Order: sequence, then structure tokens, then C-alpha cells
Amino acid sequence: MFKYIQFYIIMFASLFVFEAKAQNSNLALGEWQVHTPGRICKTIEIADNYIYAGSESSFVRYDLNEKSVKTLSETDGFNGFTVSKIKYNPTRKTLIIAYTNGGVDLIKNNEITYVSDINRANIIGSKKINHILYNNNFAYLSCAFGMVVYNLDKTEIKETYSNIGRNGLQVEVYSSTILNDSIYLATSGGFMAANISNNSNLMDATNW
Repeated sequence: MFKYIQFYIIMFASLFVFEAKAQNSNLALGEWQVHTPGRICKTIEIADNYIYAGSESSFVRYDLNEKSVKTLSETDGFNGFTVSKIKYNPTRKTLIIAYTNGGVDLIKNNEITYVSDINRANIIGSKKINHILYNNNFAYLSCAFGMVVYNLDKTEIKETYSNIGRNGLQVEVYSSTILNDSIYLATSGGFMAANISNNSNLMDATNW
């Protein structure tokens, strides 16, 4: 089964450039269809019977059962198509789609919830989300301006770690991982770590 899915991921990524041609063009009079360029696949993720793929110019979904490709956009209820990262949590059946402007679509039970907190935040510079890590009921979003911790149960942001670099400077977080009682970050200021089991204030740079 794993090799079967691997095969479809490789094929889907290879054919990403041709996704617009795979659409059904038999539209009724007065209907519109979105055509977006899809040349480079930036992120790809399996979510149950679908494979999602995105770039900064296109967002598509491959149906493993029907073996069909569909371009996704605002007309399907999504809130963007310039995708920076896609990550699925199989335990919670939750899919997060992060856009380059900091906007986030959270899909659960076939419902799309738009999280606009990062997009609306008064932040100078990029709001791009580089990486998504799930841990229990939290999603850790590695961003161009720091780290955002999102509570999946309450559907709200719990904390934001932005000025955690040396001397309290802002750092870009590229990715994160959790091992035992600590969280580790790959940042523009180097490798960073902090304890997450002792209720430390991780918004304080001295705790990193």
C-alpha cells in the first residue's frame, strides 16, 4: 500500500505542470473556471484519499479513488492559492494549508475554517509560513518572523515567539521538531532549543 501511494505521489508531482489540462472544460453557459499556472511543486501532502500539492502560483488536489486532478481556489471555499506549506494530522483528521501571506485554511470534517490572525497582524516584512509541526493539540507554525503556536481544539493562537534571537532580535524560523521535553528550531540565527515541559515563558529570549 505504501509503495502504491509513493508511486502516485511521484507521478502527481511530475504531472503538476499539466494540472490545468486535466480539468473538465465542459462548462455550462455562464459558468467560470479558474486556470492557474502550476510549474513548480513547493509542497505536497497525503490526506486520506487525496494528495494535495501547492506552489506560489497553483493549488491542486489529486483524488486517489477517482484518479482525477482538480484545481482549488476561492471558488471552492479556500482563501488563497499561493501556498507555502501543507500538513495533515491523521490523528485529528485535520489539514492545514498555509499561504504565503500568512493566511491559514484549516480543514476538518470537510469544513474550511480561515485563520487570518497572522495575515492581519501588524508585522513588518514577510508573514510566510515555512513549516508546520503537530504536537498533541497544537500546531507549531515556523514563520518568517518567528514561531506561532496554534491551539487546534480552541481554534486560536496560543502564543507567538518572535524576538527570541540573540539580544532579543527577531529571527526567521525555517523548521521545528520536538524530542522528549524540548523543542528545537532551525532559524536564521542558528540552532535553538527550549524546554516545553516546565511551563517556561518561551516568549522570553533568555529561555532559549
